[in-house]
Parts: sequence; structure tokens; C-alpha cells
Amino acid sequence: MKSLWKALFIISMTTVAFSQTKNIGIWGQYADTSRTSRLGEYWRVVSALDSGPFDYVLHDYWDYTAITADSLNQIDVFIVPECERGSSYAPLAGTALGSIIRPWVESGGLFIGFFRDGAAFITAAGLDTINGSMTGSMGHNVSVVLPDHPLAEGVDSTFSGMNASYCYPNYSGYTKVVDYSGNIHTGFEEFGAGCAVFFAWDYFDTLTPNQDRLFQNAIVYWGMRSEGPIMSNFYPPEGTIVAGYPAIRMAFQDEDGIDITSFQATINGDLITGYDPSVSASGDTIFVEIPDTMPDGEITIRIRQIEDVLGHAGPDTAHVYSFSLDNTPPTLSYREPEGMLSYTPGGALITYSDAIAGSDSNSWFIFMDGLDTIRNGSAGVIVEDDTLVILSFHPAGITPVPNDTNWIEFGVWDTPDEGEPNMEVYRWWFYPAVDAVAESDLPRESGLRLFPNPFNSAVSISAPENAIVKIFDVRGNVVATPYPAGAGFVPLNKGDSEI
Repeated sequence: MKSLWKALFIISMTTVAFSQTKNIGIWGQYADTSRTSRLGEYWRVVSALDSGPFDYVLHDYWDYTAITADSLNQIDVFIVPECERGSSYAPLAGTALGSIIRPWVESGGLFIGFFRDGAAFITAAGLDTINGSMTGSMGHNVSVVLPDHPLAEGVDSTFSGMNASYCYPNYSGYTKVVDYSGNIHTGFEEFGAGCAVFFAWDYFDTLTPNQDRLFQNAIVYWGMRSEGPIMSNFYPPEGTIVAGYPAIRMAFQDEDGIDITSFQATINGDLITGYDPSVSASGDTIFVEIPDTMPDGEITIRIRQIEDVLGHAGPDTAHVYSFSLDNTPPTLSYREPEGMLSYTPGGALITYSDAIAGSDSNSWFIFMDGLDTIRNGSAGVIVEDDTLVILSFHPAGITPVPNDTNWIEFGVWDTPDEGEPNMEVYRWWFYPAVDAVAESDLPRESGLRLFPNPFNSAVSISAPENAIVKIFDVRGNVVATPYPAGAGFVPLNKGDSEI
């Protein structure tokens, strides 16, 4: 099918496109669409499409809000012509659509932008940055810089009449194909399986066969998404961390269906094909089983080949996708108290970490006999940097038993993006071996008074004459010795609460 005018667009959408038919979308919202003169950017683009060596179905977008990730996935080429009737709206539209244009291009789409409005879309999509200045319309000779490149096939090495109106000396990553005076460039940049082509002219005034040929060559050379399977979904999602050994799932789109026997890919450098027992297909979705011997770490899949049943290669060949496996729970790097002690501890200190998925300040619990489970937010708990738990026994209601075994149970789990967390429960003991004092030697009354009790930052202490009063932190270190006894109000450092 050749060009289908806007009046016949609804009919064209019901027509079944053959595998060689290109689906081409044009954002014509602010382009000149004069029907009487059939001039202006929109109709010039349509005319160039009509004379091209390909069949196509035209998808018109008269409002940029109609351009979505789903609608882009229905087309092979997206064209932004110069918008003479509303150029100020192109940056706005480009910014709104930038987040969906780039992944569409990377998955095999061809973006074609003309003049300043095409530049606004390219820049907003983050494909690259175009800098430059207006130079006005010029009809001068233009040199073809890469005459052997497919984009320049059949184009005269020099030609005149090109309406070159934009110049950029600072377009990084850009491959020139035609050049005017060393600074007005027309060329392309490839992204993944797709490409962004920029034409440094508009289609409003002068038309030349060379301009049309450059435009058509871009569609022939890059607009191949409908020729073979297109990946529409990948699982696990790119860049995520997963627990377990989920099947890798690659969903493709192709109206002819995929040929699983053509599939080739590598997983961390090891080749797999559609004949391997680990590879299967359901419809247009390919599944690859991950062996349960796969170690933790990054998993990288590179697609080497995928074809439809007619032998058309897919544009996602050479695409690389990565995610990470994490099947190891967090580990404890430090814990106290533990083992035989010569004192009764006032608290516990635990540090933990997870190498891949990481943990967080809420992904743990502590349990000791006779107590409710202790979590972040419980009394006596301090959490720092998502890897450190400090537990003060007294505020938590814990009284370690001297001369007896005290057990601590600490459970901790990681936080992967996909799959169930990996959990580990660590259990250890401590034994405060404190010397016993004969009952006859024990005073009937201590005479020690504290106010308030319990306390936090300050406490008033009164004690019998000649008494020695020492204040310890949770680690058993002496932090203050009020003297003489009954000295009264004693300021404490943060965290000091044991006496």
C-alpha cells in the first residue's frame, strides 16, 4: 500500500499489513498541512514517502498526547517534521514524550527529525544533545561526506537547492552524511537496534531528488522493525535483583510468528540455542531455564539471532540485557555479647550486611526467652546505616541472668527487587560468670536513690556517705564517677543509661 491520505486513514487501519509493509507515524499537529497547495512539511513528507521504494501504512498523530508507548510499538518509523504553525510546542511535546521515545528507538525504532523541531525531540529524548544556531534558508552546494554509506546511496556527491537552515558545530556522537560549509550536518546516530536520523533542513520550500533519496534511504536502511521479531517484554526486568532461579522470559512481536530453532543467545558468555533442553517457547515468547547451580551475581543475556517463520531477522539481535541473582541471605559481621563473660552486659551490638540486594533497617528481628519479638522501633533499639542494631537491655525489659546461659536469636533477610527475600536466623549465647557474694555480706538497704528512673540524658543521684558511684555505658565502659557521693545532677553522654 502506498500513501493513504488522512481521509482514508480509518480504512487503512483495518488493512492487514504484510511483513514488508512499513508502519510510519507522523506527528502532524503543528506542521503545515495546506490541502489546496499540497505544500508544507506534512505533504512534502508524504510525497517523499509515496515515491519511496517501499509499501507503507501511514499513522497520523494530530495530538502528541496520542503518542504512547503502545502506539509507538505499532510503528516502525516516527517522523517529526518542521512545525511552522507552532514551533514553540515542539520542545514541550518532546519533553513529554522523551521517556518513551528513547526505549522505543533502542528496541529497534527509527526516529526521523527535521530542522529545529526534530532537534527538540532528539534532545528531549536524551538521544544526544544538538547545539547550534539559526542561519536562515540557504540554497547552496552540499557535500556528501560518506558517499559509500547506505544513507547516501544514489545521492549526488554535490547538489544544490538544499534548504539548510540549522547548524551545529557541537553535536557529539553524531555521524555526518552530508555537510554544508563544515557546520550544517545531516546524519545519524544508532542506539541499540534502532537509530535517530536528523535532517538539517525542513520540507517547506525547496525540494530536490537528493533530499527525498536521503529520507527514503533512512527508512529502507533502518526502518526494519516489521521485518522480524521485535522484543516487547523481558523478564526479569533489566537491572533488577532477583531471588530464586526464575525462567528468563523474552516476549516478541511478529505477525508471522517466531522460529524458535533460529534462536541463539549467550548467558554470561555460554552459547544456548533453540535446540537446547533449557529453551522452550509458547506462542511468541521464549523461555530459558536458569540452572540452580548458577552462582550469585550479574546475569548477562546477549541475543545473537532471532527470526520469524519466514526467515526475517529481528532487529533485537546483539541486544544485551542484564539482571542479578541473589540467593544468599545477609551475614553477620559482628555480634556481642557472646560466650563467657566476667560481667553482666547492659546491651547487645549486632552488625549485618548483604552483598547484592542489601538489607534495610526493618529487615530483622531479635528474640530472647520470655520476651516479645524485638524489632526496629521497639524500646531500647537504635538502628544506624541499615546495618547496625544496638539493643539496650534495660529499656527493652531484658534482665540477663548471672551465672546462667542467656540466648539471643537474630533473624535477618535481604530485599531483592523480584522474588522472596532470603532469610537467615542466627542463634548464639552468652554466660555472665559473676562472682557470688555471701548473703550475710549483702546490705539490707543500698541507700542509693535515682530520679528520674529510668532516665535518659540526666539523672539526680543521692547515695550514702563515702559511697562510690560509677556510671557505665552499654558496652561496660565507665563514663562518669560522681564524687563525692550525693553530688547530685550528673550530665550523661548520648546512649549512656546504665548504672
